[in-house]
Amino acid sequence: MEIQNFINLTHEERIKAALTSTYITERQEGTLYTLLYHLGNFFVEVKFNVEESGISKIRPFNSPFLLEPYIENLDIRIIME
Repeated sequence: MEIQNFINLTHEERIKAALTSTYITERQEGTLYTLLYHLGNFFVEVKFNVEESGISKIRPFNSPFLLEPYIENLDIRIIME
């Protein structure tokens, strides 16, 4: 799937596409968990708010600079598979 195709999906379709792709890692900021997934040639951040028990944001990206917050927990071998 290309990033533009992902952007054109409905919110529910984006959630399904992200959660059925390759899980990479996650990070926590207070009650917000951000999970990182890999979908071929781009990444998707899924932000889950524990207090609201739901997904608050889904952000696709392909800029390597946006991987910086994950560097400590990132296993590049997962992406290369």
